[in-house]
Amino acid sequence: MILTPHMLAGAAIGAKIHNLWAIFILATALHFLFDRLPHWEYLNNGLEELRGKKFIIFLSKSLIDLAVGGIIIWWLFGSSPLWLYIFFGTFVSILPDGLVFLNRVSGQRIKILRQYCLSHKKLHIPKNKNPRVWGVAIESALVILLFYFLLNLN
Repeated sequence: MILTPHMLAGAAIGAKIHNLWAIFILATALHFLFDRLPHWEYLNNGLEELRGKKFIIFLSKSLIDLAVGGIIIWWLFGSSPLWLYIFFGTFVSILPDGLVFLNRVSGQRIKILRQYCLSHKKLHIPKNKNPRVWGVAIESALVILLFYFLLNLN
């Protein structure tokens, strides 16, 4: 799943729950639950295919995705007194994918990250059950639903 839906979910958790441990547990669990849904990703075969120009394109897409999610959350909550919880929820919600990226750029030399990435990959929806059209539709619906929820938090 791209980063913005994860970020919006983490922000929603942080806006509603004001306990950092609970936010950590829920945002992490929701990340893996979302990854079990059919979804769209920037890569077809995971980070293994990243070399040269493909890496630059992937990194650019990821940074734009982070910026879009960040701008939406800042627009909704930039002056909120709950900013610490919202930011923490947002950060934790993308941390599982950040660790996968860190494993890749480290050359998969850190054993615990390699093991984590294998587990993360197993928790993803299998490729044969992730048709692109359903992935885009479900992920779009999820973003709309999360955005609606965030707008109506009061």
